[in-house]
Parts: sequence; structure tokens; C-alpha cells
Amino acid sequence: MQLKEGVPQGKGKKDRYTIISDTALLYLRAYRAKYKIYEWLFPGRGEKHLSVRSVQKLFKKAVSKANIKKDVSVHSLRHSFATQLLENGTDIRYIQEFLGHKSY
Repeated sequence: MQLKEGVPQGKGKKDRYTIISDTALLYLRAYRAKYKIYEWLFPGRGEKHLSVRSVQKLFKKAVSKANIKKDVSVHSLRHSFATQLLENGTDIRYIQEFLGHKSY
């Protein structure tokens, strides 16, 4: 796993970063090359990014296809990520900072 640059000026005007595996990075680079993506990794209509509602619909479809019965949302991925970091021994204060929390 490696730390890669993420979304500049994301929610709250903060730069967002994440951890991504080498394999996932290869897939993302191939996707970007195939679809000639330059501004938005997942573009929506026109020159805009994919809408929040579209992401929610795609996520709901994937949850259904995976036969997941729990009540989950896209935000559940953030919680799962934090939980996995914590269970793997990452310091809670680092996780909070990494996820962009203002106060600890």
C-alpha cells in the first residue's frame, strides 16, 4: 500500500488523501488512459463530476448485487476504512487526522 495524492480542495476546502494498493492504482491508471480522463476521474454529464446521487445509486446497485442485507451507505465505506486501520494497529489520533477531523 502507498499514500497517493487524492482530491485537492475536497469537502470543507481540505485536500483529501487516501491509501491505495499498487493493484488498484494500476486499474485506475488503465481506466484513465482508456477513457482519456483528464479533469474528473469519474465524470458526469457535460464537464461536471459524477453527482452524489449517481454515486449513491451505483452503490445501492452494488450492495444489492453483492446480496448485502445490512443497511449501508457510501459513508459506510469511510467507517469501514477507519475500522480496518484501527484493527490493524494504527493509532486513533493518526486515523482522526488522516480522515480530516478538526478536533480529537
